[in-house]
Amino acid sequence: FGDVRKTSEGQEIGMHGFPLVGAEGAELKMDKETNKLRGMIQRDLSIINARLNDGVAASGLEVQELVNAVSATKDDIGRLRELTTYISDGQISDRDEFLLAKYPYMRKAINARRNINRTFRELEFFSQIPSTCDRLRDELHGGEWTAEEWSTIRNVSMEHVELEIMLVEAENSMKSSQHNFNVTMVDNFLSAHVQNVWELGDEIRMRIISGIGSAFDLSINNPAGMVALVEAVEVYERAAESYEKKRQERGDSGNLRFTNMRAAALEQLYQDFELRGVEMFRGVHEHAADIADEEDAANTQFTAVLKAATELVTEIDIVKHQMSPCFAPHWHVEALWSSCVAHVCSNHIVQQIGGPDGQNLPDLTITQLLELVAWVEYFRETIEETFPEVVS
Repeated sequence: FGDVRKTSEGQEIGMHGFPLVGAEGAELKMDKETNKLRGMIQRDLSIINARLNDGVAASGLEVQELVNAVSATKDDIGRLRELTTYISDGQISDRDEFLLAKYPYMRKAINARRNINRTFRELEFFSQIPSTCDRLRDELHGGEWTAEEWSTIRNVSMEHVELEIMLVEAENSMKSSQHNFNVTMVDNFLSAHVQNVWELGDEIRMRIISGIGSAFDLSINNPAGMVALVEAVEVYERAAESYEKKRQERGDSGNLRFTNMRAAALEQLYQDFELRGVEMFRGVHEHAADIADEEDAANTQFTAVLKAATELVTEIDIVKHQMSPCFAPHWHVEALWSSCVAHVCSNHIVQQIGGPDGQNLPDLTITQLLELVAWVEYFRETIEETFPEVVS
């Protein structure tokens, strides 16, 4: 109820069921602060969720603000958790006591109750692994070729990584020195679930790689979808990094490892970039084959190669300002694209000048030599502008 009731013992019960001792100051001090924190947390989480979905083109400052908002919300959640064991002494003061801190046995009883509840939740979660995998498979395939395809992959990934965390922790716990379980028995006990969950991980990875394979176009035409794919990859990496740190601290010896998403995604991303560069020059070579019998064919092809190379260099700026914000900074997308551009362009230009030794340079006209030098300078200036640390 919304009012304050008085029990037969004279102890007041607040509107959320917290026992209060004394006058109105307790309710004002605890219940109102609790309500305020609940409202703040819900509002902050709503804002963070909206900015995660809509802030695909966020600047570095906006991203930092989002990180700070997440940290502040975590602090508020911690404060709210403390208030669940808070009992005011009824006096209006700057700092009331957390009276349960003085009663260690009561705190142990409360912790035991929470641990029991957590144990039953995890047992239920473990027992539902097969049905959860089936449900996630249905969602994964049901979202294919829909407007929510990429966000569906992200949501499925977030649930799937929880299954992997459960099994990784279960294996480490049962194989630790604190228990005398037979290692073979543990592996046999977990094998069916492990196979099911990791096979689902392979399916998710294939869907992610399929989306990453068109990352350039997806980032330009559907940046929210690209962000969702990157988040799907990163959720596995965060889990793996956190587990690896704990494993080193505790000396765990489990064999299970989280599905490796980032390495496969980066490999596919590089292949997509390289293929885009190759496609750019493929048209040049096809046109050169059509005019092979013409007198000025060589000069035309040389000019076309430099033009294609210039277009690829121009896209470095597009990648930096439109594509890179969709990725986490440590993906270094602009550096990956620049390296692909340098590799593809240098190969075709070297062919035009007669190999690394430049055997065809004496045959080039003054105009062609000037165009070649101009392209080299344009590439150098673009790289220095994109990566200022290269200059320093």
